Amino acid sequence: MKVLVIGANGQLGSDLVRILSKENAVFPVFRNPEFGEFLDVEDHPSVQRCIDKYIPDVVINTSAFHQVDLCEKEQKKAYSVNVVAVNNLSKICKEKGIVFVTVSTDYVFDGKKDEPYNEEDLPNPINAYGKSKLEGEYAARNNSKHFIIRTSYLYGLSSGSQKKSNLINTLLNAGKKGEMKAVFDNKISPTFTYDLAKKISELIKTNEYGVYHIANSGSCSVYELAEEICKIEGLFPRIDRISVDEMNALPDKAQRPRYTPLTSINLKKAGLSEMRPWKEALREYLQKSKMGFTIEKEFLNGGLVIVPKVFEDNRGFFMESYRKDKLSELGIDRDFVQDSHSGSVKNVLRGLHFQWEPPMGKLMRVTKGEAFLVAVDIRKDSPTFGKWFGETASEKNKKQVWAPPGFARGFCVLSDYAEVQYKCSSTYNPKGESGILWNDPAIGIEWPVSEPIVSEKDKVAQTLSEWAKREEAENFRMNK
Repeated sequence: MKVLVIGANGQLGSDLVRILSKENAVFPVFRNPEFGEFLDVEDHPSVQRCIDKYIPDVVINTSAFHQVDLCEKEQKKAYSVNVVAVNNLSKICKEKGIVFVTVSTDYVFDGKKDEPYNEEDLPNPINAYGKSKLEGEYAARNNSKHFIIRTSYLYGLSSGSQKKSNLINTLLNAGKKGEMKAVFDNKISPTFTYDLAKKISELIKTNEYGVYHIANSGSCSVYELAEEICKIEGLFPRIDRISVDEMNALPDKAQRPRYTPLTSINLKKAGLSEMRPWKEALREYLQKSKMGFTIEKEFLNGGLVIVPKVFEDNRGFFMESYRKDKLSELGIDRDFVQDSHSGSVKNVLRGLHFQWEPPMGKLMRVTKGEAFLVAVDIRKDSPTFGKWFGETASEKNKKQVWAPPGFARGFCVLSDYAEVQYKCSSTYNPKGESGILWNDPAIGIEWPVSEPIVSEKDKVAQTLSEWAKREEAENFRMNK
């Protein structure tokens, strides 16, 4: 199945890409061009071209204008993103017979019910955000092949643009400072995006189209959520209580519904179970956040920039540079069998190198100095074939770049001297290696050096088009 994920740099979008990529051809597009292929959902001709380019079986829209208070001031913007863009996506998908999935919110309800809302309850939003999301739902229904996913208070492990603003991190950071303020008389269903992404991946395998409430089971007030976070983390801050009415009376605040826990009757009808309790999901999230790695960027359908958790004090630092179980959870599910290590002086440019037999993936990092790491997608069946990605890595920022099999790789040295280390998913085979010309105009890499020092071998490497004609190029395929 071919799946187009819109908003792939968000918390939910990044989890969807990782989970769906295990069994499907996934095409991520991003709200921020820094992360990869950019798509502005408000630019309708660009949306049309994107869908025509990939011809997916399923389109999942996670993009939204979700800043609740700002939606009150910028209602035209909220309507443009949450309604008009969704209508355009739904229309294009309908014309092409594509399944359309869009993510909605518990804020379509007014919060006056005293028990969890199910899919048969009538929406009645009380703020501009909820109203725009409900109209977006109506737009999505124009395509009979639709899944409308209502969820609540999302939080996830991605270090993309949204992570800083999720409720869990906000409460945790406040707790570490010793003072918190939390609403005590509301009820919500905080939801881990990893769990939600897994459930969506199950749902799109069915043809049970319709509206679904998908959230971690159970409910809590924000005050109870803060208490649980502090309990897990061993924090003892002062927690000031505030009521929904007090919060709603604050200047420049949108009205929040008091009670919006979600439950599902439609998941059961589709033969799917509800998600695990919110406390269990929260504990796993906090444990995973504490130690290991986060994804900073995703690029070119499979590439990742990851950042390890670093612990620093007056003695120096400690970090795990590699841990199989943690990296596997992030999508780097490989057995590395060889480590390689190179040292180079300033302006040295090595690449673009790859191994086709057996295909080799590399996890690259700079352990001394600074270098510009490059990956080029040379998988002939990839929608990003011939595209390149570059990232500055150094001993200070400790970034690592994962370029899976089917990518050519290279780097240039920016500091006086740099050492680059690689973890390789297969052993070196001199008879199965090859290269692409470092300055191939068809690729157009913008190397940040004016006079690179290049080996004689790399100066006469083949072009991308020459490689694509070779029989060995068939060794590289998407998701292989």
